[in-house]
Order: sequence, then structure tokens, then C-alpha cells
Amino acid sequence: MRLSTSQEVEAPIRFVWRQLSDFGNWERAASQRGVTVRRLDGTPEEGPGTGWLVRFDYHGRMREVEMRLVGMEADQKLLMEATGHSLRADLTLAFLELAPRRTRVTVTSDVKALTLPSRVFLQSLRLAQGTLQEKFDGRIKGFAAEIGRRWQARRKAAAAAAAKGPQA
Repeated sequence: MRLSTSQEVEAPIRFVWRQLSDFGNWERAASQRGVTVRRLDGTPEEGPGTGWLVRFDYHGRMREVEMRLVGMEADQKLLMEATGHSLRADLTLAFLELAPRRTRVTVTSDVKALTLPSRVFLQSLRLAQGTLQEKFDGRIKGFAAEIGRRWQARRKAAAAAAAKGPQA
């Protein structure tokens, strides 16, 4: 099952890229929501091969997913893969500069079943694909708006610092 959406962000592509490729920030945000995240490679560097073991409660049961960063092209694309007990998902984030301070982010999620019960589960999700797509769109739109707010706050802080002048 595939879900895809594009959102425009009111920020330069480099800023958007840095925000969405800051995996330490994603780890902290997940932990704040009660998700357990453990780095698999133990290195502070992030690049293809970086992996995480993610544990979370879903419908009263603990789930475990292994996530891997399988590819990245600076300011252009992030490719992730998540594998659970019975599902595999590929996640692609593509970045396109529309203007110096405007970026389009396209997020595509492709979920595949690994077992027969998961095929039945995915089939039931396809029946609600319209609702799922709306939720997906809303979540990505929220991320885009938050990144835009961070950019505006950064610009205001920089302008205020410039107006203050050099400190002695």
C-alpha cells in the first residue's frame, strides 16, 4: 500500500534538509512520545547503514521495528527502510527547491506484507485508504508548518542580533 504527499515549506532547502535529516532530534521526539529508540550501529555519524531498533505500543501490544537509513543525497533525498515482524515499509523524502526560501518536500511510504495475516491486514487498510491518506497528509503538513515556524524564528533571532550590533 502506497501513501504519498507533497507539502511546500516556507524555508530554504538546506534548512529543511538539516531539520529532516537530524536523526538525533527524531530520536528525542520519539522518546518524548513513549517510544523506545536504540541505535544499532553505536556510532554518532549518520549515513547509509545507520539503524535503529524502535519499540512502541500499538493497540495494546508492544511492536518492534528495525529502521535503516538506506540512502541519502544531501539536499535532495532520504531513503529509509523499516522492517517489523510481518511488514516492510520503504519511506522516501524528496526535496525540491522552488525558490530561495521555498522548498517542496514529497514523502512517499510504501508498505508491503511479509506474511499472509499481514496481507489480510493491509487489504483491510486499503479499504480505509482515503482516511489514511488524509491523516498522512495532515501529519506531513504539520511537519512542514513546524519547519517553517522554526525558520521564521531563526530569521527573527538573526535580525534581532544584527540590530543589536557587535558586542564588545
